[in-house]
Amino acid sequence: MVPYDNVRRNIEYYLELYPQTDCIFVATDDANFLDYLQNAPLGRTIVCRDDSFRSRDGSSIHESAHTDKYAINRDAIVNCLLLSRCQALLKTASILSGWSKLFNPGLPVVMLNKPRDEHLWFPERVLIEENLFEPVK
Repeated sequence: MVPYDNVRRNIEYYLELYPQTDCIFVATDDANFLDYLQNAPLGRTIVCRDDSFRSRDGSSIHESAHTDKYAINRDAIVNCLLLSRCQALLKTASILSGWSKLFNPGLPVVMLNKPRDEHLWFPERVLIEENLFEPVK
């Protein structure tokens, strides 16, 4: 996981580079991260989908036996498509968000962390070489 503060710093840096940005779309299954960004002084509206499930304890919702897989997969695909319509994508190592670039090949991307070598599949292995800017640590 990328620390919340690190993601916030990269959003702030992006906003310095592109001050005309009027809102930030957040796709996450981590309810605590969403709360963190909604309370961060970013000076922009935070937009997100009202997804079916979000985790509060750091557990992976798509691996839980107690969630509706249809709803989780629907949320994931819709979020992926919404991300593809953004002006830029700041992302952590996630194959799902990486597919947003395939739906919109012109989408500028910033990879905030590199996937582990054993998980460096397409499209992640290509995206890490095309960063819009080098992530702020």
